Amino acid sequence: MNTSNEELHELADITKCTFSFVDSMVLKCAVELRIADIIRSHGKSITLSQIASSIDSPSVNLGNLKRVMRMLVRMKIFTTQKLDTETHKSSDDVLYGLTPFSSMLVHDVDITLAPFVLMENYPMMAIPWHYLSDVVKEGGSGFKKANGVELFEMARKDPELNKIFNNAMRCITKIFFKGLFSTNNRDVFNGVNSVVDVGGGMGQFIGEIVN
Repeated sequence: MNTSNEELHELADITKCTFSFVDSMVLKCAVELRIADIIRSHGKSITLSQIASSIDSPSVNLGNLKRVMRMLVRMKIFTTQKLDTETHKSSDDVLYGLTPFSSMLVHDVDITLAPFVLMENYPMMAIPWHYLSDVVKEGGSGFKKANGVELFEMARKDPELNKIFNNAMRCITKIFFKGLFSTNNRDVFNGVNSVVDVGGGMGQFIGEIVN
């Protein structure tokens, strides 16, 4: 491979890394727009216009929504099924469906990761990553450098952050607990006489054990 081709490959790889944050933003967008909920509520795969008509906005931009859906499909979060273009002349020539991935992004169900996605992409949680080089050079935490105080102190002061954080921890705990006590792990606590919930928080894990 000649030098110019090598440089093109390096450009492609570095560009891919540089824009990898876009995946997180598109995922956050899907959760905020409740796209998985919308498809699930129809009970089957649906068109772009059906998704748009169910989004809580009077002026959904179909072009931008289509781009977002294209990204989500590339990320294997949703599936697509091409319709017969002879009978569907409009832009609605594709049906979008759920995958096991997107089924975990539905709100208001017992097992969901939607709150976790929202927490990790919440500006107050995401901005500290911009201080990573400072943390390497100086020590300390990126969260405090970005927000002035540590995470739990900020959560005590900020009801919205506190709610987002607790909802995320709750959803992760439910999934962890379900896996821990699955059929394959039913003997995990054999011989254990006491369990301590070190993290505290909302007491979700210890509550599940008690139940």
